[in-house]
Amino acid sequence: MEDPFTLNLGNTNLRPETHHQVNLEYSRRFKNHFFTARLFYHKTADAIRNLMFLNENGLFEIQKNNLGEIRRTGIQFSGALSFGKVGINPYLKIFEAFSSPNQLAAEHQIESKHKLVLKSGLSVFATFKKSFTASVNFQYTSPANQIQGNTFSDALYFVSLEKSFSKNLKAGIVSGLPLAKTFTYQGSEVASADFYHYSKGEIQLSTVPLWFKISYRFSSGKNVQKIERTGEVPVQEKRKGF
Repeated sequence: MEDPFTLNLGNTNLRPETHHQVNLEYSRRFKNHFFTARLFYHKTADAIRNLMFLNENGLFEIQKNNLGEIRRTGIQFSGALSFGKVGINPYLKIFEAFSSPNQLAAEHQIESKHKLVLKSGLSVFATFKKSFTASVNFQYTSPANQIQGNTFSDALYFVSLEKSFSKNLKAGIVSGLPLAKTFTYQGSEVASADFYHYSKGEIQLSTVPLWFKISYRFSSGKNVQKIERTGEVPVQEKRKGF
């Protein structure tokens, strides 16, 4: 029992979801800059997502199930731009997401959907005298279709100031979401023929929250050439905090 109105169940009958991806990528380096663009098609079969319904006791019952197929087609841009002591790393991904429910999902009145999704990120850093570095990091994703409903979160940004004391030792302060006061880290919305469900998890923030950090980097052993693979980003689960 998650709360008096919600019951979460496991599922021993899940089948593995499978992923198929095709990319066409163009990369170019000019002077101190790097730019890449990618056209992509991504298909998830037997997608494992939450299925929510009202049971015979009037409770919201949530269980992970194989709910159908999700296809994403779009374009992605990223780069690394260097202007002396200032560096800019932009990221933009725009795609159309199509969801096709299977028989189980259709029995719960879930229909096919399509949605335009935007994922964006930007990091900017500048170096100053006496080994100081200031940086700003920003990321935002528009609401995404999860077959039955949508998930969403607020834009996230950090401002930091660091000082290097040696090649490997750094210390600094970071402020996350200054002046924001609240932050929605995970939300969900489900519109069904039988019910409408809307929930979101929020963090209450001080006016200017601060973190102090210190890092020391070291390495040992032989250098071995690694094989680079494109990583698969898992579906975000409901979580607490940053």
